Amino acid sequence: MKILEVKLKGLSYLTSQFMLGTDLGNDTTPKSSLTTEELTKLRNHISYQLNERMMFVKAPEPIVAFLLFQLGNIKALTEDVTKALLTYTDAYTYGYRSVLLAKRYLKFKQLHKDSNTKLDKDALTDQQLQVMLHVEEDSALTLAINKLSSFKTYLSAAILLLGLSCVYIVFRNKV
Repeated sequence: MKILEVKLKGLSYLTSQFMLGTDLGNDTTPKSSLTTEELTKLRNHISYQLNERMMFVKAPEPIVAFLLFQLGNIKALTEDVTKALLTYTDAYTYGYRSVLLAKRYLKFKQLHKDSNTKLDKDALTDQQLQVMLHVEEDSALTLAINKLSSFKTYLSAAILLLGLSCVYIVFRNKV
């Protein structure tokens, strides 16, 4: 894994493709082109890295949170949804927030409920999940507001230039 590279280059490099060399998709259920054996090796490698880091790093920590989310995705593919839910809860504890986490958590929570087994840890609350589900909507609203603000700036600049042009023309005709 490229944990040190992400720390040096910045969090924009914190993607599954960059960190893990694979993508687990953006659907409600993770998907992978890797074999079960390859996913199991990757799961074991991530688990080892996290065990080493989590002893020394306190939450929140974005790289640990991201790796926990990816580990939860892989556990959903290689083990069971209960283990994925527990790992998603750890990812949340370390600061991972996303609409995808909320959607996958809700999907697996329903599957888990159907299995009649209990979770060992506190589950994410409905309120926490709702906040994550609205992150995308809030981001879209913020983006729209920023674009509108940029448009207003450009419009103001255009009006100012038009006004200056008129003043210049009037001044030039008087001289």
